[in-house]
Amino acid sequence: MRRAPSSPRLEPRRSESAVILTLMLSAVLLASAIVLLDAAGPAKEVAKARLLAHDDDFGANYLPLLDGIVTARFIYTGIGYLVLAAAFAGLAIASRIGPRWSVVALGVLCIVGTIGVLFLTVARAGADLPVGSGHYDILMGWLKEAAPPWFVPTETVPALATFFGLPAVGILLIHRHLRNAEAAGRSVHPDAVTPFG
Repeated sequence: MRRAPSSPRLEPRRSESAVILTLMLSAVLLASAIVLLDAAGPAKEVAKARLLAHDDDFGANYLPLLDGIVTARFIYTGIGYLVLAAAFAGLAIASRIGPRWSVVALGVLCIVGTIGVLFLTVARAGADLPVGSGHYDILMGWLKEAAPPWFVPTETVPALATFFGLPAVGILLIHRHLRNAEAAGRSVHPDAVTPFG
């Protein structure tokens, strides 16, 4: 006696919109990282030359502060954006072809990174307030003048993009997962579907 062939198992579909949006977020972060890392050296050299042009001890005394600003605002931030861009790219790949655990793990990593970017953006805004160090404001102003015009968007665009984009990616992935679960349930119980239901 032969067993009746079971119904073919539906292959779960992945959300193409979520993949595209995640890749766009990765591209924004990657572009911001490239701008920051590329501008760090030239901006520092220009600001350093202006510092050393002073006749008093101002230049020599504030060279360490200049180094610290460039390291924090350009290099470390650029590296952070680069790591987060790789995490978003990995999330896009996992959302397309990876197992569910990889999507969850990379999603958590992207959430942590997004929180870090938001914290960094708020901290930068606080450091740029008039109540901050006057010398810090002067040096940061020189660095911004020496940096290319597209440096300014890197101050806010990555935070805004990830803050609004990551929840949208999550909603798209959850919506597709629920639709896959519903389709799988119908394939297991084909008699439950009637011509009028």
